[in-house]
Amino acid sequence: MKIIVKKTGNRGRGVFAARALRKGEFILSLKGKVISTEEMLAASKYHLDHMGAIGKDLCMIFGYPEKYINHSCSPNVFERNRELFAMKTIKKGEELFYDYAISDVDDQWSMRCKCGSRNCRKVINGHFFQLPLNIKVKYYPYLDDWFKKEFRHELKPIKRLWNDKCKKEAKHKKRR
Repeated sequence: MKIIVKKTGNRGRGVFAARALRKGEFILSLKGKVISTEEMLAASKYHLDHMGAIGKDLCMIFGYPEKYINHSCSPNVFERNRELFAMKTIKKGEELFYDYAISDVDDQWSMRCKCGSRNCRKVINGHFFQLPLNIKVKYYPYLDDWFKKEFRHELKPIKRLWNDKCKKEAKHKKRR
């Protein structure tokens, strides 16, 4: 077993690593009810709080255990094609965190952030393109495939900056 759900101090329940997870490691497949954005408008508050975009006009009401993955402005997991992966090495017992603004473009949703990370943005909105540029560039490799395809034109400058960043890092490594 890779993960467990348990109570957190101030966020209700959370998902924790039951063992160490390597960067890039597959953690779980998201299993939930897929609904249209039209159906989302009729969803309960509970479901709205446990839902995310999985396509242009598709959302998923998350099932167990992924509905308990809490937000952080310093995430350690990302979702791609309905699968969850480690964004970095995660120690046994560490809580899994996702940034709710990755791969989403919901202008209507926001929440006060209580993550406490030094990168905390204080208010989280559900719109990737409203993130600060440096965060968009950082998150670019973690965007879901549908999102990259749907917003390829809007993402061109971000992709270019990401590629430039990678080239600079490669040059820096060669000099060592």
